[in-house]
Amino acid sequence: MMLLRLFWEFFKIGLFAVGGGMATIPFLYDLSDRTGWFTYTQLADMIAISESTPGPIGVNMATYVGYEMSGVLGSISTTLGFVAPSIIIIVIVSIFLQKFRNNRYVESAFYGLRPASSGLIASAALSVAIVALLAPVLEKLGIPPETAILMVVRPVSGSGALAAASDIIGTYGPDSRIGRTAAVMLGSTETTFYVLAVYFGACGVRRSRWAIPAAIAADLTGFLVAAALVRWIWGT
Repeated sequence: MMLLRLFWEFFKIGLFAVGGGMATIPFLYDLSDRTGWFTYTQLADMIAISESTPGPIGVNMATYVGYEMSGVLGSISTTLGFVAPSIIIIVIVSIFLQKFRNNRYVESAFYGLRPASSGLIASAALSVAIVALLAPVLEKLGIPPETAILMVVRPVSGSGALAAASDIIGTYGPDSRIGRTAAVMLGSTETTFYVLAVYFGACGVRRSRWAIPAAIAADLTGFLVAAALVRWIWGT
């Protein structure tokens, strides 16, 4: 049963990870949240090892996860699951592409896939950077590293921050330290750059030299105080 689940999970990842091996990383973060098979830190280690070994990173990571979960048979199962969608799709596309290659709808579909692939890869790079660079610093400051993505998104986008906080709370629970910290962070900080761009422009504020540093400092203070208050009131 475990081998079948490994095959199915990586079949889905291989089916939707358009744009190369790095595009699989957001799906692996989701797999970590849903199954608990590995942590974000372990995933960062997997990426480092997969990048430093021969072969495509996506296949290497699938093999790595499968081996960690069920040994050699697990690595075979995840690798086959990961590459199967590509083989099936390539065979189908090769049959029909020659006939429809000049079709404007087909051309539009490929044109639309380019920014989507870029977005997946950029998201993966951001997630890896957050885990690798911010997590050790946040741990020393007493802030749960799992809230790092919320801290990065919050000053830029209110809806993005709400989505990030909702995902964190849904994953770890509203009564967990991580969930409570995310909720307090969301309520005690602001969409800094949106406020400066829209409200300052609407009000005709021109002297804004120190506005961005002051606003970012306020957000950082809000993040630190939120984590400290959660620890103080509810403990660790």
